[in-house]
Amino acid sequence: MNEAEFIVVGAGSAGCVLATRIARSLRCRVVVVEPPAAAAPQSDRERPSRWLHLLKSSEDWDLQTDSVARLANRSLDWPRGRGLGGSGRINAMIWFPPTDRDWKMLQAATGGRWSIDMMNSSYESVVAEVKPERPNWLSDASQRFVRAAEGLAGADPMVYQRLNRDGRRWNPAEMLASDKRIQVVRAAVHSVIFDHDRAKGVRVVDGSSTGELVASKGVALCAGAIATPSILMRSGIGAGDALAQHGINVRIDQPNVGENLRDHLIMPVVFHTKSSIPFSNKPTLRDVVRWQTLGTGPIASNIAECGGLFEGGRFQVHLTPTHYLMFPEHDSTSAMTIGVNVTDPASRGSIALDSCRAHDPPRISPNYLHDGGDVEGTIQAVRLARTLATRHPLCDWVDSELLPGIKRDTDESIARSISRYAQTLYHPVGTCAVGSSADAVVSPDFALRGCERLWIADASLFPRMTTGNPNAAVMTLAAMAAESIAGIVDGD
Repeated sequence: MNEAEFIVVGAGSAGCVLATRIARSLRCRVVVVEPPAAAAPQSDRERPSRWLHLLKSSEDWDLQTDSVARLANRSLDWPRGRGLGGSGRINAMIWFPPTDRDWKMLQAATGGRWSIDMMNSSYESVVAEVKPERPNWLSDASQRFVRAAEGLAGADPMVYQRLNRDGRRWNPAEMLASDKRIQVVRAAVHSVIFDHDRAKGVRVVDGSSTGELVASKGVALCAGAIATPSILMRSGIGAGDALAQHGINVRIDQPNVGENLRDHLIMPVVFHTKSSIPFSNKPTLRDVVRWQTLGTGPIASNIAECGGLFEGGRFQVHLTPTHYLMFPEHDSTSAMTIGVNVTDPASRGSIALDSCRAHDPPRISPNYLHDGGDVEGTIQAVRLARTLATRHPLCDWVDSELLPGIKRDTDESIARSISRYAQTLYHPVGTCAVGSSADAVVSPDFALRGCERLWIADASLFPRMTTGNPNAAVMTLAAMAAESIAGIVDGD
């Protein structure tokens, strides 16, 4: 049995922020637990333009959803980062500042306990630490898009900031090396260990062997919207009937664990362009030298370079200088994609155990488009993409619409295309939602209801979707959680 003072489960963006701040504020030994993973090729880990190669690599859990009725019964790939840095290790590294709507959503959920000033202050502290940067190179497609979107009613076009360093990918796990009091243990967490109602550690699995890690001050779960509820359920915290089916003794009958799963569903609207130089995954020697010396050029592109919010924040856009469904396997087509999604989808799914073994993935039932308003909204978002393509300077550069195809112009035909081609935007949230009511999984002080010294700080906390890419908001919550936890532990 190994002893620590504080245990953080999960070394993703949230876990890295929480661990470093707990070690700093409490001046205690923090153990971060993260499963082992083999590294992908160095070029994929460093070059922003190659991030899509990280999907389905050794750094991706490569999860699969259940078949989705409203998506032509397709099962979707759900990439999740494997290794130090979590999903921040394999994503496009977009830094999207939380909106006023996001702050108000969290303020309302916590009964005012989380004030907007408090959240803004934590956000600014995270920005100062992670230093997101504005890209210094944009593709022709992105430059044309931003100019086309300017002046459109209800539009807020953006060139997305990124978690890069001088045009190179940045892994949030670098934060862990900043404090010698942080120790990383490479193992999977099976469940939380309790002494009566108090969390005292975690049970870990490394290959075929098991062990225990104990902590005198407490345990924080930062494993994300999929792994955190799974760990809780294996610990006996979840819907009692479902746990009993797997032979798990029920500690807390909490049916909301694993429920309220939400995600952004993106529909790619793909156009053939008149560009004479397609965006290529095979850089020239000049491109390589330019990137190595200046951190610029096409290698510095994260593909999803720009976009923004439209119709007053109802829709988000991600613009790529590629064919969304073909790149990077095929990169010879002169194409541009205006990917669109509803920012606040009403459809909700769930995470459930498929077994009680730590290495077995859970059942993911996203339930996309179950709410008819999400279908209607996505259809309107496709029409928005078409409108943007008709605006100068895109209109004289776009040659034709490849997907859904201009012949698909009725709501019914667009809906059929959405069911066939829409994809996850990799933003799962909500499965251990925070709230001020007694039936909420997590209380506003980040504590799991019914337990002592067990906290949660990751994307599972959001009661609704964040407006845009959630990473910045997740790291903000982790900073707030660290401050709250330190105050509670110091007060003992």
